[in-house]
Amino acid sequence: MDKYKIRKADIDDGDLLGILMKNAYSIYDRALNLPPLFADYKEEIKLYPCWVIEVEGRIIGGLFMYFDEKAYINNIALDPDFKGKGYGRILMDFAEKTASDKAYDDLHLATHIKLKDNINYYIKLGYEEVERDENKVYFRKRLI
Repeated sequence: MDKYKIRKADIDDGDLLGILMKNAYSIYDRALNLPPLFADYKEEIKLYPCWVIEVEGRIIGGLFMYFDEKAYINNIALDPDFKGKGYGRILMDFAEKTASDKAYDDLHLATHIKLKDNINYYIKLGYEEVERDENKVYFRKRLI
C-alpha cells in the first residue's frame, strides 16, 4: 500500500471530489439514480464535515459525515483504481475514530438495497442491519 494522508477537505477540492464520486459510483447501474452522481461537492463541503484521502498528492477517496443526535457516514467513496487495496477500510476506521472522538457510541450509515457488495462489506466490518426500506439498508456499529 502506498503512503497516504487523510486531511480535511477544502472548497478547492470540490471539483476533484465530484469527478472522483462520479467515477466511483459509475460502476453501479445509472438507473439507481444514486444521489452522489448529482451532488454539488463544493456545496457539500460547505455543509458537512468532509475529509479526503490522498496518495502521492492525488485525492483517491472522500468521506462525508454529519453529526447531530447520531453520527452518520453520509457518503464514502474511492477511486475505482484504488478499490481492494485497503484504503476503504482506512477511511471507515477514520470515520469510526472520528465519531468515537466526538463521544458518539454508534456510527450509522445506509447503502442502496441493490448494492450487495457494499452490504456484505459493512457486515464484514461489524455493522449490523437495523432497518430496510424499498431502496436502502440502514446499518449501525457500536463503537464502545
